[in-house]
Amino acid sequence: MSFYAFGGTTSHVAFCLLALAWLFTAYRGYTTARARRFAEHRTWMIRNFALTLGAVTLRIQLGSSFAAGLRFQNFYPWLAWTAWVPNVLVAEWLVRKAHHTALRAATTVLPLAAKEPARSIRTADCLACHAKQEMCPLPPAA
Repeated sequence: MSFYAFGGTTSHVAFCLLALAWLFTAYRGYTTARARRFAEHRTWMIRNFALTLGAVTLRIQLGSSFAAGLRFQNFYPWLAWTAWVPNVLVAEWLVRKAHHTALRAATTVLPLAAKEPARSIRTADCLACHAKQEMCPLPPAA
C-alpha cells in the first residue's frame, strides 16, 4: 500500500515505515513467545497492536477531516503519520509505565523482611531488561 498511497513521498514514507514497524514488532513478539519470554512478548504485542490500530485511527481521522470540510489532498499526507505515530507513543508510554511500576513493586521491601539491599531485589522481567540494558534507569544488580 505504501507505494500506491495518495499524498506523494510523505504518505509513501509514512506507510512504508508503518509496514516495516508492524513486521518488526510482530516478528519480535513471535520470537519472544517462542522463547517463552512472555513478559517481553507482551510488550512487543502491545506495540504491534498500537500499529495495527493505525488503520482504525486513520479512518476516524479521515471521517473527522471530511466532516470539518478540509480538502483531501491537504490533510491526507499528514494523516499517514498521525494515524499511527500517536498510537505508538501511547503504547510505549504504557509499556514503560508498567515496567517501572513493576520495578518499584519489586524493589520495595519491608524493613524487617529485607536481607539484601532493595536495589538487588528484581523481578525476572527486570533482570531481562537489565541484561539487555533496555528501558530501566537503575544500574544492573550485582
